[in-house]
Amino acid sequence: MPIQNWKWTTAAITIAAGIAATTPAVAQELEEQLVIATTGGLMGNSLAKYFYEPFAEAKDVEVVPVAIEVPDQWARAEAMTRTGNVEFDIVTATGPDLVARTNMLEKIDCSQLPSVQKFGVADACTPYGVARTTGGMLINYNTDVFKDKAPKTWADFWNVKDFPGPRGLPDTGDRDWWVPVAALLADGVKQTELFPLDLERAYKKLDEIRPHVAVWWKTGDQVQQIMRNKEVVMTMSYSGRALAVVKEGAPVAMSWDGA
Repeated sequence: MPIQNWKWTTAAITIAAGIAATTPAVAQELEEQLVIATTGGLMGNSLAKYFYEPFAEAKDVEVVPVAIEVPDQWARAEAMTRTGNVEFDIVTATGPDLVARTNMLEKIDCSQLPSVQKFGVADACTPYGVARTTGGMLINYNTDVFKDKAPKTWADFWNVKDFPGPRGLPDTGDRDWWVPVAALLADGVKQTELFPLDLERAYKKLDEIRPHVAVWWKTGDQVQQIMRNKEVVMTMSYSGRALAVVKEGAPVAMSWDGA
């Protein structure tokens, strides 16, 4: 699934994929328990409420969501395929995973998933996974610091003169295109001209902001903590994690420009 066929900014396409150590992903009799590796947070809560719980009731099975960061999910999935000791049945994936990790995934017969074909976005069903959600990586900033004029764009994120203070960026071990995409947007590249990514230009732009990045965060929990604790004045953040901090009443706001 080429990333060019999806969103052209810092969108996060999340895919549910079956682990190959299990029985076939479709046209099978469900077991009594289905374990799903998720990333937790508001997204995990929403998936449980609107998908897992209704499915469990309709099919009379127990659905157990387990919060595991994506790189850890894949590390454990690799061990599972080697040993046959299955800890979870469905893993959270991104587009590149469906190319690089097919040896760990069960192939899907999309003809057996008519609802995905009917109600999902175009090409939601792929040979190794089903597109589950589309989110965004946005700018989270401290409203106590930026009371009069707030950073709205990735160009603002890079503008340390008008918007001074320490920044946060992700170093999660997956979804490696997010930061280069933001860098290119900050450098004036139009959204429609982002792909194929000019990585040389992106990393040159990243060199400008690198001295001002105080935290390279690893997990969704960590990006929330650095905003709560005011370790940074702004950060790239998962939209769901950002919204949760805003709802807590923290002096934090979000900008969706370029998300």
